Amino acid sequence: MLSRNVSQGNAQVTILLAADHRHVLVQGETASIPIGTEHRQDNLHVGDLIRNSPRFRSGGRLSARKAERLSPLRRSFDKFTVFYRTGQPVSAATAGAGCCTPAQTFAGCGRLRSTPTRPGPTYDWLPVFTTGSLPILQLETPAATTATPLLNPRALPQAQTVGLYVHVPFCSHKCHYCDFYSITRQGVERMRRFVDRVLVEAQIWSDNPGPICQPRTIFFGGGTPTLLPADVMLRLIEGLRRRFDFSQLHEFTVEANPASVSLEYCQMLRSVGVNRISFGAQSFDPRELARLERHHHPDDVPRSIKMARQAGFDRINIDLIYAIPGQSLDSWASSLDRAIALGLRHYSCYGLTYEPNTPLAVKKRLGQIQAVPEELELSMLHLARRRLTEVGCPPYEISNYAAAGQHCQHNLVYWTGQNYIGLGPAAASHIQGYRFRNRPHLGEWEQAIDAGILPAGELEVLSPLRRAGELVMLQLRLTRGVEFADFAGRSGYDARQLYADQLDRLGRAGLLQIDESGFRLTEAGLNVADAIAAEFLTPQDR
Repeated sequence: MLSRNVSQGNAQVTILLAADHRHVLVQGETASIPIGTEHRQDNLHVGDLIRNSPRFRSGGRLSARKAERLSPLRRSFDKFTVFYRTGQPVSAATAGAGCCTPAQTFAGCGRLRSTPTRPGPTYDWLPVFTTGSLPILQLETPAATTATPLLNPRALPQAQTVGLYVHVPFCSHKCHYCDFYSITRQGVERMRRFVDRVLVEAQIWSDNPGPICQPRTIFFGGGTPTLLPADVMLRLIEGLRRRFDFSQLHEFTVEANPASVSLEYCQMLRSVGVNRISFGAQSFDPRELARLERHHHPDDVPRSIKMARQAGFDRINIDLIYAIPGQSLDSWASSLDRAIALGLRHYSCYGLTYEPNTPLAVKKRLGQIQAVPEELELSMLHLARRRLTEVGCPPYEISNYAAAGQHCQHNLVYWTGQNYIGLGPAAASHIQGYRFRNRPHLGEWEQAIDAGILPAGELEVLSPLRRAGELVMLQLRLTRGVEFADFAGRSGYDARQLYADQLDRLGRAGLLQIDESGFRLTEAGLNVADAIAAEFLTPQDR
């Protein structure tokens, strides 16, 4: 018997979705419920379970893409209800999902109840296991690879890092276009433990020789950083201030949700040195917000901006998205006009990207939505450039527009190839050609921090040529483009010699404007910016 019959106390139960005896598709969250009782959990999203699934106990992991391919359930249901029952073993044969052989039994089961939204097989049961009873599953695991060595700060160059990023992974809801690492349905205690570990991670950097974190810019992103309770956010900021030298800090940005921020919260942020706030507006059309699965109303945006101004913020940004399915040039113009009416001095306008395995990309692949035609998307881009320039906020980067002196200094750290450190799960860092990313999983990140090691899961050491090519790729996003003197100082190369062929070809084609100071995209080049940037990468990086 793989399960244990427990007659008293609480049982730890975990939702598992399975397609057959070899493939566990989803391991959901664990709950503690009294033995012999029934617990109901409504409106669970299959997609959320897949995205938030932790590493299976057997050591295998199925990607969201593979889970989607294997699971008719993912394509058959939007939401479902689970009933947990404990105290009575139920065989896999009875469970119907066939997670293991019929001889193996489990300490509970969950009833799946929903109306299919698409034709396809229907699963009636989900096995639910008590702690300690999870069978040894025969998962398909990827081929063995060489593990990334643990990152030691002592081995990194002793360079100043001018940017500090903190990734706060908590969200109240996962928007359907977003592929940033985030998790939902987390309580305050989990958030407090998260902040404890961010401060431990910061202490690891502070205690070791190597990169010197003296940030000129700080950015809290996510996720939704303002989901942290005010006292927890305050402890995070003050804790970082004690561990790093903030004497050169010029810009401190926090991302905020317009649906949930309050005047008191804005006042708290401003009182501890946050001087820039960014709201995710995305659109002022309720139908477009619904397609993106954004859970705020357009009227929340001006209300939030008013509160931010009352709290003392004069540097405020809003994010907008264009090329949303079903969006017209007129509706995009209307959103731009609503945004301009707010009188801001910085706007970020991003073309919608269908990131792999996001719900929006799945809907597109299944034919449930259609992408905006490329010609219309380009018209939306150029409309934003024209309208925002007319109101004194010209583009300084492909997706960002600002009045003089209002550029986002933190993003300029990225676009100019400078050094920065990232804290929190999935946060990226770059130090003098060493590029690494923290493990994109809260539990794994926590385990590394608890072991006293930096939680890097990916590490690259860029060759000088590759670093130079990526610097061109980044700086071509800027309106000012690549400046020869600045490029030589950062890379050690003369771009006129290193890229003589590319500059000649692209200049004659009218895609680059070249003069004595440097080179930059023309309006025609802007339309094919990614293809132009690829010309400067080494062949293996294209």
